[in-house]
Amino acid sequence: MRSQTPSPRVRTEAPAPTEFSDIPPNDRPRALTVRQVMTSETFTAGPSWSLLEAAQTMRDKHVSGLPVVDEKDQVLGVVSERDILAELDRSVGLGSPRGVLELLLDVAGRASASRMEQCVRRLERAHVSEVMTRRVVTIDPDSSMGEAARLLRAYSVKRLPVVENGRLIGIVTRQNLADALA
Repeated sequence: MRSQTPSPRVRTEAPAPTEFSDIPPNDRPRALTVRQVMTSETFTAGPSWSLLEAAQTMRDKHVSGLPVVDEKDQVLGVVSERDILAELDRSVGLGSPRGVLELLLDVAGRASASRMEQCVRRLERAHVSEVMTRRVVTIDPDSSMGEAARLLRAYSVKRLPVVENGRLIGIVTRQNLADALA
């Protein structure tokens, strides 16, 4: 009986993906880096901005938070809609959905616009530096998408400023990760 020797297996390496869409979705968390999925066009706030300026920027740019940077693009903190609402709740009693609803009903009924005026005054007078989150979790652009997901989950945050050589170069959000997996 003649033994058959197995023929040698030829191993061919798949060509390295050149396009984001070439990477199978299941491989993306390990294969993609933050640099590949981050948003490079990042809207920021300065620490001396009023809360009104920050809120208007968030509304106009359709974002729920802004990295706060100095003149050298170093991240000092993050200000979010939640931070602004918490300040309005603390100072005017308007942080809950019920508080917002009561405010709208007051204005609609013309009963009193004083709370609305108080909110606007506080937004105009308070500065971003007073309410921003100072302990910011940042990420390196060469970190994996999986590491970004781990940090977002571990710290219960919606966004991670991407920092390279001490400077903000982008932002990675939960939505960026979801889009990359789609």
